[in-house]
Amino acid sequence: MKVIALERGYYGGKIQDPPEAGGQPFNILKEEHLGKWMEPQGWTPSAAAKPVAGTNTGSQGSGAQSGYTPKHHGGGRWIVINLGGQKVGDFIGASKEEAQAEADRLIAGGEPYVKPDDTTAGSQGGGADGANGGNPDDDDEGPDA
Repeated sequence: MKVIALERGYYGGKIQDPPEAGGQPFNILKEEHLGKWMEPQGWTPSAAAKPVAGTNTGSQGSGAQSGYTPKHHGGGRWIVINLGGQKVGDFIGASKEEAQAEADRLIAGGEPYVKPDDTTAGSQGGGADGANGGNPDDDDEGPDA
């Protein structure tokens, strides 16, 4: 959740100053960490619980009031976050447009993308098939000749 300091305080391993003193908005990890000296920016607990229907700003808008919005995640990757600032699902996109399309899909009532389990690990040898490459006749656990 993005907040600003109303007065000088300590959070996240450093001193946080109010904007008048040159301080910048910062993120807190949980609502429980919200101190009396902090003010949430564009977020209310009731709004974060559920996406707001009918307020989709589309791909042209910032999406801030829509319930889901794209966020740059570093390294040219984009994710989707909710109004509380938490990552939603496993979606990772290569552009802001891809992330906005995913946010729009979620706003329309779609379920967050969940990456499927990796079921190919056993076929590469050394995985579920064991060290012998899957040969049931080879049970000495030594190298094959």
